[in-house]
Amino acid sequence: MSPSSSDGAMKPPSLPEIQMLLGPFSLSSVQMWLRMQKLTHSASTREEIAKRVLDAVLKGSLTLQAVVDGLIGIEESRSKTVHLLRVGGVKHITQKVDKQLSDLGVQLSLSRILATVKSSTPKMIYALNTHKEFRMKWGEAQTRATFDRKNLEVVKKSIPVIFVFVLDKATGLAQLRYEPAEMAHSHTVNGVPTKQAYLNFYREKCENMTGLSFEPVELRDRLRNILLKQPPVVVPVTIATIAEDQQTLVYGSRSTADPRSLKDFKADMQADAQPRTFEKAPVRWQHRTTNYKLYRDLWCHIDAQEGTIRFDADCTEGEVDYVISQLV
Repeated sequence: MSPSSSDGAMKPPSLPEIQMLLGPFSLSSVQMWLRMQKLTHSASTREEIAKRVLDAVLKGSLTLQAVVDGLIGIEESRSKTVHLLRVGGVKHITQKVDKQLSDLGVQLSLSRILATVKSSTPKMIYALNTHKEFRMKWGEAQTRATFDRKNLEVVKKSIPVIFVFVLDKATGLAQLRYEPAEMAHSHTVNGVPTKQAYLNFYREKCENMTGLSFEPVELRDRLRNILLKQPPVVVPVTIATIAEDQQTLVYGSRSTADPRSLKDFKADMQADAQPRTFEKAPVRWQHRTTNYKLYRDLWCHIDAQEGTIRFDADCTEGEVDYVISQLV
């Protein structure tokens, strides 16, 4: 934030300050966020997008806090795999969560903040508890290793990894938003870093912090409905199904055509065919069918069995929220 002037008023930000604020975020994600605010978003360089943001702030179309909030939403949504769970066997979620946080002496924040990640040890960045939801963000530095072919050596780079937990107290729906684990991190089994140990660590944190247990969310029926909806709202790359006899079929794996246009798929969807559950599908959401909930086509991978949605792009929070709303 810009410092206050001598009369107590907040000074307008400078271009270098805006550039520093936008630094960790991709050009496309900031452009999409500006577009969702119905503001000018065209830019081909990072300097141009920073000028767009500064111009909106100076004209009063945006506040600096609104910009920060938008970037927090991107940070907490981009390139995440969202594991959807529900609270199991608890009716009074709000009272349970509030009491657990009080008993643990958790220091609650008044608002969400951007992450500053420096330690390889997982650190809680904030915990925010309102009457509608409980949300917390954790961060840790993990190590990415790449091979430099020119110099024939391993190059190590520290990567900030963000985890976000969102619990809707009214519905009991929980979102565990993970970023991909890097090669080296502090979550180990017999001294070896593993993805599962990384996932388990944060799920246990969510259960311990809330005092709740979570159950998987069933996505098979919703995935089926979305894939078969007319007119189409998504375009699948492949569709994986399992029949009652446990036979697995993947449609479209050898074709660039929409799998739903294949003869085999149409035959298997007939009423007299063996019933099938829809298990997995990489899909592209068509923004034209969303009544401007999305402003671009959005790719994600839905695993109905695991109850996960993987977003590979730098999404905004509004984009992630829309996809989740269509699946639960």
